[in-house]
Amino acid sequence: MSNNATAADLEPANVLAARSAKPYPNDGAEYRQARTALLVEEIELRRQIERVAKQRRALPMGGETRGYEFLDCPSSDNLRHIAA
Repeated sequence: MSNNATAADLEPANVLAARSAKPYPNDGAEYRQARTALLVEEIELRRQIERVAKQRRALPMGGETRGYEFLDCPSSDNLRHIAA
């Protein structure tokens, strides 16, 4: 989904799934129907993940963490050189 696209701009997941559902040799109708239904859920999940990511990116800047130290780093001085 592009940054400007809305849910109304997107094709319904079931339409996309039905269009992209290409049967493999020896696929049964029951399997193909179940696989298409799963693809619909996967498309909707990806869209939900993108909506949440967009909300996360829109958050205002948070506070600065102070006194944080990596447990496996012998000295926080090493981190200061990285950030400089």
